[in-house]
Amino acid sequence: MSSVWEYFKKLTDSSAMCNLCGKTYKTCGNATNATTHLKRKHPQAHRTFSEKKKKETPTLQPKLSFNRPSTSGSSTPSENVSSDSVEDDPLELSDIDEQTSPSAISSRISAPARAIETLTDDGSTKFVRPPPPTPTKQGTLPGFFEARMSYEEGGAKHTELTQALVFMICRDNLPFACVDKPGLNKFCKVAAPRYKLPCRATITKLVEQRYVTTVAIMKKIFGEADVIALTSDVVTVPNSTRSFLLVTAHLLNSKDGELEGFCIAAKRLSEAQTGEYISSVLTEITVEFCIEKSQIVSVTTDGGGNMLAAVKTFIGEKKSIRCCAHLINAVVNDVLKAVPLFSKLCDHRAL
Repeated sequence: MSSVWEYFKKLTDSSAMCNLCGKTYKTCGNATNATTHLKRKHPQAHRTFSEKKKKETPTLQPKLSFNRPSTSGSSTPSENVSSDSVEDDPLELSDIDEQTSPSAISSRISAPARAIETLTDDGSTKFVRPPPPTPTKQGTLPGFFEARMSYEEGGAKHTELTQALVFMICRDNLPFACVDKPGLNKFCKVAAPRYKLPCRATITKLVEQRYVTTVAIMKKIFGEADVIALTSDVVTVPNSTRSFLLVTAHLLNSKDGELEGFCIAAKRLSEAQTGEYISSVLTEITVEFCIEKSQIVSVTTDGGGNMLAAVKTFIGEKKSIRCCAHLINAVVNDVLKAVPLFSKLCDHRAL
């Protein structure tokens, strides 16, 4: 019970009267109002009360023992050392008064970080305390607005994400309408909530711009190459009448000499697939990529009559090479037709 009640007389559970001046105060179950009245109206009595309270409050006197670990490997008692060697020894708190609460301990003692045992250059051990943690740097207001504006259209982050999206569409051969799909929109809202997906029309323009940029890069690569080998074939889309002329270019890298291949065209054929028409399409493709006929050492095609005629018209019969895989496939088909029994055995094995 607080000693302040020596100067007050309790009238009820919620009120008390001062013995020095006779004033009545509400107590509300504590001594706050009584202590405040004593401090303001009766300073001498308050000083006496404060000195008595200090004598009644237990004083925390922790004992700090600094124990040097034994280096001999035997279980000998550790010897006490002075506080001057605390840099090399771990710190331990012991013999703390059990009557002291944890909150009182934390308010009176700020224990340093526990030392870590490390090895020195001469092989001995040394205890070193780690440095205090570095406080986190608070962001600035201009930096906050800069990061927020970065996701707006034309911002650095918005441009970076959009270019990555265009690369994904081109690399994975995705339809432009994928930006309207709910799955991709959901992913972007979770991964980058501030980023707004561009519409299909915008993606179409960006892909066309990427194509122009890529063609410019390819022109530079082909311009530095000494020789280029082309391969070409006509592909018809299944269950349709649409046909495309595919052309790939193969060359040795001018920097490290490694073989590289590029698919430079998949041009739709709008006329009958004659040798003369295919030859004109090949000429159009090579002109677009600035490939000189003097750089072309060969054009590999299948054994189709129209393709052989197209290459002959385009660059000459001497640079025409028939694809080995097509030749093997043609030989196998001829064998199957010539030997019906062998064909039946193959069909039976397939079953």
